[in-house]
Amino acid sequence: MTPDRRAQKAAAGSRPVASRPGAEPRPAPVAAGGSGGGPADRRFVPGGLGARIRALRSREGLSQRELAKHLGFSASALSMIESNQSGVSLRRLQKVAQYFNVDMVDLLAEDKRSSEAAPPIEIVRKCVTSAPGVRRGKGTTYQVLGVHKNRQIQPAILSFAPGASYADDKIRHAGEEFVFVLLGSVNLCLEDETISLEQGDLAIFSSELLHAYENGSEFGPAVLISAGTPPW
Repeated sequence: MTPDRRAQKAAAGSRPVASRPGAEPRPAPVAAGGSGGGPADRRFVPGGLGARIRALRSREGLSQRELAKHLGFSASALSMIESNQSGVSLRRLQKVAQYFNVDMVDLLAEDKRSSEAAPPIEIVRKCVTSAPGVRRGKGTTYQVLGVHKNRQIQPAILSFAPGASYADDKIRHAGEEFVFVLLGSVNLCLEDETISLEQGDLAIFSSELLHAYENGSEFGPAVLISAGTPPW
């Protein structure tokens, strides 16, 4: 192999070095088409949730075990997230987003999500069937709606299989949240209180309180639409 060829191969194989305890802070990760140090560092990574996390990890040159150690959960749990085999914990996704310096909504949302300024009006056609979703907790599909991430309010549709819940994954974030039950019965788990909501019921609450939702029925499905200050 010629010296020039060896130099090219070495350059192609170089990877960013992830930070270790006591090491200098690592440079912000760069998404495809971007360059370090600017807004391009936060560009959207294409693909599904698992593929996005796997791509970010690969760009850092980290194994699943190494990244899981940094994030504080098991390598097997990370493997299941990357292969879309488990429900999503937003608390874990917050750790992933913070580690890679990206918006959590970029991990959750659809491929065509835009970082441009949001227009005065945004219409999402047939959102129940067109917006991609991720599994959250047990038997819950979480669909983030809208392609512009610079909104002050984030809508979502949550669909629950019979007995579905993510009550073990309560989160809190600044602002307020609105929820309207479209179908079935839903329990709003607010701090240590469980509030039953039936089809047609609406609730507005401070999202600074720990909160989550679950299907109030073991036999029928449930669907709700929520909107609130984005937790990312």
